[in-house]
Amino acid sequence: MSFPLISFSALILQNNDNNPLQTVAGVFFLTVVFAFVVTVIVGMWKTFAKAGEPGWGVLIPIYNLYLMTRIAGRPGWWTLLMLLPLVNIVFQAVVSIGIAENFGKSALFGIGLLFLPFIFYPILGLGDAAHKSARGEGSEAVAELIKTYRPRLAIVAGDGVSEERLGTTLVVSPGRIDRGQYAVIGLHDLAIEVGDVAEHASV
Repeated sequence: MSFPLISFSALILQNNDNNPLQTVAGVFFLTVVFAFVVTVIVGMWKTFAKAGEPGWGVLIPIYNLYLMTRIAGRPGWWTLLMLLPLVNIVFQAVVSIGIAENFGKSALFGIGLLFLPFIFYPILGLGDAAHKSARGEGSEAVAELIKTYRPRLAIVAGDGVSEERLGTTLVVSPGRIDRGQYAVIGLHDLAIEVGDVAEHASV
């Protein structure tokens, strides 16, 4: 996507050596395009790493598409379909939506990943969203229920005390009572206080 823009900027610089204003415009345009490319790479690198895939894979053509199918939970051979003219836009859209949903985001967010990657991939990669593979067993069913009913708060079982955002839902694991773990949640502001009964007993 950025190659034609960079070529266009280079052409401006080449053909307007005697026009300082257009030279400055060309340099500025190149800088903006470079910033966009770097932003997309950083965002996708972090997103890949969150999903347990190698971040550097974003730099390798075709292989990065294969990693995207894995993150989206789609068959690897879809990589070939994503290379075919015309049909590729459909499969890239489905994969982008799959990536978003596996991070607890909406389908609309997935469309954003496809058409505005310099905005949405940094949000996904640098934000606090977690890929379903990092949320433990049973998380897929929980994520599906949350996506369907969209509650403000969901309390789930877990071995330790944890909290995360899944879309607009706050997901809290209060820990195990046999270990004295607990979580107190304010229903109005969703403020959370976590702790261990043993710690209070020793005070």
